[in-house]
Amino acid sequence: MLSWFTAISLTPFFASIFFAENKGDTSEEQTDPYKGFVFVAYKKVLNLSMRHAWTSISIMLVMLVASLYGFSQLKQAFFPSSTTPMFMVDVWLPEGSDIRTTDAKLIELEKVLNGYAEVKQVSSSSGQGSQRFMLTYSPEKSYAAYGELIVRLDSYDDVMPILARFSKQLDDNQPNIEYKLKRVELGPSSGSKIEARIIGADPTILRGLAKQVSDIMRAVMVLVNRMLMIYYS
Repeated sequence: MLSWFTAISLTPFFASIFFAENKGDTSEEQTDPYKGFVFVAYKKVLNLSMRHAWTSISIMLVMLVASLYGFSQLKQAFFPSSTTPMFMVDVWLPEGSDIRTTDAKLIELEKVLNGYAEVKQVSSSSGQGSQRFMLTYSPEKSYAAYGELIVRLDSYDDVMPILARFSKQLDDNQPNIEYKLKRVELGPSSGSKIEARIIGADPTILRGLAKQVSDIMRAVMVLVNRMLMIYYS
């Protein structure tokens, strides 16, 4: 409503001030500013539409219905994932691990990723996140047991299959690490796609409940990974 009000009131008002007609020599021949190609073509289309009003209205209705159907086929996401052929992997070793152990583990995972034909480049950062290379990226703070891998692929179509393959390989061969696979986001996002907060006074009970929630989430993620593997196999 504010945009509409501005369009019909303030915009014409300021336009009349900024583009006030310059009253020059009235004897000079005034040129028609609407003789340009764009105005002439637009006038012809407008006259044709007005002469065939019902046909024009029918075409507009068909276009409206087609646009509504077309929008229904689009995936809805306020901030969709980027189509950049790249993803990131957060890796956590057990708390207290030496940064050299973390670095060795990242080198091992780099070799695994470089073994995929679709992988173009892999870079890693031990102890903290990489330097901030885009606005929506928030680097992790300094932790000796933390590392990050940034993987670039040949094509965006390879992102989801590689994520599924690498996730299964980590589950099968790296039981001692925690990891999170992340696609490049175009908008702000929290640290996790799903978060659960449990509030209470007894720390012992809270730890037990947190363990139950964690087990449920792990079971769901295993199911999701298996479905992705079946879909892309």
